[in-house]
Formats: sequence, structure tokens, C-alpha cells
Amino acid sequence: MLTMKRHTAAGTIIPSRFLATIAHIIASIMVFITKEGNIRHSLPLVTTQQSYSYVNKKLTVYIILSWFCFVVELFGFFSGITMFNGKANIIHSFLHAIATILISCFIIERWHFIVYLYIFSFCSIIPALIESCLIIKSFVFHVIRY
Repeated sequence: MLTMKRHTAAGTIIPSRFLATIAHIIASIMVFITKEGNIRHSLPLVTTQQSYSYVNKKLTVYIILSWFCFVVELFGFFSGITMFNGKANIIHSFLHAIATILISCFIIERWHFIVYLYIFSFCSIIPALIESCLIIKSFVFHVIRY
């Protein structure tokens, strides 16, 4: 006889957090690959090599910082420290999904390069800070929820 298994919120939010994070990582890799178009669209038609390299350096720093935030988040997630924290999972899933959509528009519509800073600030730094706080809380206060 077949029995229906009930799905719990934790059983669906953990995979959605993982998938949203991976989608955000892939989108940021795509920004790195296609950054030249956004840089050229941000600069005036007649520009110097110095201004191009300055903007290129700034955008590259933002992208690398977002990758560092991903490392912090994935460490907390795969170590199991924050994997079962429901509130953090919901926030991470929401912010990474929003970031993936915004980065896709950033690439397709060739938005100004400074827009990536706003996306990075809101959708990468906030989850990394939440993750860092939960990791520190876990190690300092020896609080691990499973």
C-alpha cells in the first residue's frame, strides 16, 4: 500500500537555498565573463584606457568580493552549522533569487557597472553577514541546531 509522505518546510527550503545560491554564483560568473559590455556601456563613447582600466578594476573587485561572500556562505551551509536554520534559509533563498534575477537583467540590458555594487551590497553582503554571525554564534556559544 502506498503512503503519502508529507513534505516539511525544512525539506523544501534547504534545497531551494542551495539552488538559489548556485544560481547566484553562476550569474556572478557570467558577469565576470561578460563584464566588458557593461563597462563599455557605462563609459562615454570617447574614453581613455585609464578610465576603462579603472572601471574594469572596480567591477572585478566587486565580483571577487561577492565570490568571497559565497565561500563564507557555502562553508556555513555545507558544514551544517546553518543548514537547518529556517529563518536564515528563507532570507538566503529570497536574496539569492532576487540577485539572480537582477544580475540577469544587469547582463542582458547592459546596466551601468555601479548597479552591480548595489546588487552586491544587498544580495551578497547581507547573507554573508548573517552566515558569519551564525557561524560565530555557533563556535563562541557552542550552539548548534540539528
